Amino acid sequence: MNGNAVNPWRVDKLEYFLEKKENSFEHIERLRSLTRTIDIFHYHLYEARDSINATGDLTSVKGFEFVLSDEFNDKSSIKLRLAIQANIQSSLYSARAIYDLFAQLLNSLLLDKPLATNNCDFFKLQRKLPESKLKNYLNYLSSTIEFQYVNAFLNTIKHRNLVSFSALYDFESDKGGVRFGSFDYNGTKFPRMWAQDVMEYSLFVKNSIVTAGNCLNQELGIINAPKNAEPQHIEN
Repeated sequence: MNGNAVNPWRVDKLEYFLEKKENSFEHIERLRSLTRTIDIFHYHLYEARDSINATGDLTSVKGFEFVLSDEFNDKSSIKLRLAIQANIQSSLYSARAIYDLFAQLLNSLLLDKPLATNNCDFFKLQRKLPESKLKNYLNYLSSTIEFQYVNAFLNTIKHRNLVSFSALYDFESDKGGVRFGSFDYNGTKFPRMWAQDVMEYSLFVKNSIVTAGNCLNQELGIINAPKNAEPQHIEN
């Protein structure tokens, strides 16, 4: 799975900058929470990928056996389906959580009158930001189908019900695998999607933090790298 290639986000430069600010511990803890969430995202994404690979090629006997297995009584099939669903949902959650953590960081760094911590989320912070390259990028990101799908998916499973999930072979498209069903959120209907495509959406959302982070570094005027330190960065 590939993301859109951009320059890596030098989080070491940002952390070095934050060390010299008032309330540096609070800022750095937020940044480290964000980078840890990226690590958690990767864990769940790779676990989902490995579980999907374990189903076998859908043109093989093993693959057809998985699709045709009894999803209620075949223990190995139940375990594999659960692993795929749970890890994809967790990767979506982590990808989206990155931006609420990023919002907390921006709230304390960029707003003259920061929002209360318990009242700060990505969308509220986005509206409050002054006009800038960073705000323009976040406006673009929130308008993408990938971000909208991830956000709608999570709100649906959090507040209403799980999005349906099944293994099947679609003879119309001549494609098989595991697929999430369609769902409606706030008047928008999101189509059914193969698990691999949902994973690509989550990867796009996660990768986009690199560009957002670069915009933040630029806005803060961060240029000089920390001395006597190995470069630490996030890339897609």
